[in-house]
Amino acid sequence: MKDEGCAIEPRIRASRLAGDVPTEKDLASSRACSYDARRSLRSAWRGGGACDPGGFGDCDRSMGEADEVGARLRREPDRVAEQATLMGRKSRVDDLLRRAQDTAESIRARKIALQQA
Repeated sequence: MKDEGCAIEPRIRASRLAGDVPTEKDLASSRACSYDARRSLRSAWRGGGACDPGGFGDCDRSMGEADEVGARLRREPDRVAEQATLMGRKSRVDDLLRRAQDTAESIRARKIALQQA
C-alpha cells in the first residue's frame, strides 16, 4: 500500500513538470470568474452608471482564460485522464494508510491497556 503511494508521487511530479494539467475544477473556477466579470459589467451598464473601461479588459481576459482551459481539456484528454486517475489513486492510498495507522494506534493502545490490567 505504501509502495503504491510512493510509486504514484513521481508520476504526478513528472506530469506536472510537463506543464500543469487543467482539471474540470479549473474550468469551473475560470468560468465562474468570467461570469462574475460579465455580471459586474452588465450590472454597471444596466444601472446607467459609467462603465469602467478596465472592466471590458477584465471581462475579455477572464473569458479568454476560461476558453483556454476548456480548449486544453479537449486537446490534452490523455494527460487530463492520467492526472485524474493518479490523483484518485493517491487519495485512496492516502486514505487507506491513514486508516491503517489509526488501526495500528488503536491496537497499541489496547495492548498497553491489557498489559497494565
